[in-house]
Amino acid sequence: MTNNEMISFYRSLCINKGLTEKSITSMFNSDLKLWHDFLGDKTFQEATNIDCQQFISYLISDRGNLPQTVNRKIITISNFYKAMIKHDVLQHNPFDKVDKMKQRTKVHEYLTIDELNILIQTTIDTGDLRGKAFLKLAFSTACRIGELVLISKASINDSGVLIVLGKGQKERQVSISDYALQDIKEYLITRGKDNCPYLFADNNGRQWKIRSIQAWLSALGKKAGLNKNIHPHILRHSRAMFLLENDVPLDIIKGVLGHQSITTTQIYATQSFLSIESKVKMIDKEVNLL
Repeated sequence: MTNNEMISFYRSLCINKGLTEKSITSMFNSDLKLWHDFLGDKTFQEATNIDCQQFISYLISDRGNLPQTVNRKIITISNFYKAMIKHDVLQHNPFDKVDKMKQRTKVHEYLTIDELNILIQTTIDTGDLRGKAFLKLAFSTACRIGELVLISKASINDSGVLIVLGKGQKERQVSISDYALQDIKEYLITRGKDNCPYLFADNNGRQWKIRSIQAWLSALGKKAGLNKNIHPHILRHSRAMFLLENDVPLDIIKGVLGHQSITTTQIYATQSFLSIESKVKMIDKEVNLL
């Protein structure tokens, strides 16, 4: 098989495995194609460990990729080789002896309740019922932006329970707080009987798109005078930190966030400690010990 034939075969395997088109496109366009182009005239079979090390240097030096991105690419390409070996297409995996890069603990920026209230007050001051409902729903459910834009009007009811379509096309249940449900109902009254089936519609009566929401949130943050980058995911982080700081156990937060593994949720526990440590160090600066 040629390199291109192997990539095509692997794409078929990924589709048969049930991976989403978004995951497949990202994997092939961002990772495998990069490795293919880097090798030039070499086949995947001819690639050596030295090629792998030079590829990693290229990612860091020429492309400016961070350790997290480099590690993801290593995993993606290594999984490709493993699949080809399993199906007797290739004989060895040159990434077998490649160590992952050391990653620093990523600290997620989040909003305090006071900061969130400043955003909400800004929507109140401008009469933005849609924005107010969005902020409260995003915080209440801790849904990803991709989940929020797919929520339908018909799914809103007094039970306060929603089924959302999450990562990997997996459905999960989320709970809407009473304060969010009330604002959603007020917003929907203003919608009347438009033909848009989605909960959040744009000014033209069509689905409110992710890019538009990102731009709106960024502008809202600036208008509110917050010195933070306001984006959809910050509301999810804020919900997680709010729950953690109010002594909610990690396994429950894991369920709220829809994480598959508790390891992913544990980053918030680490972040909570870093926040505490930072505050303690600030206080210690005022202590004059002999």
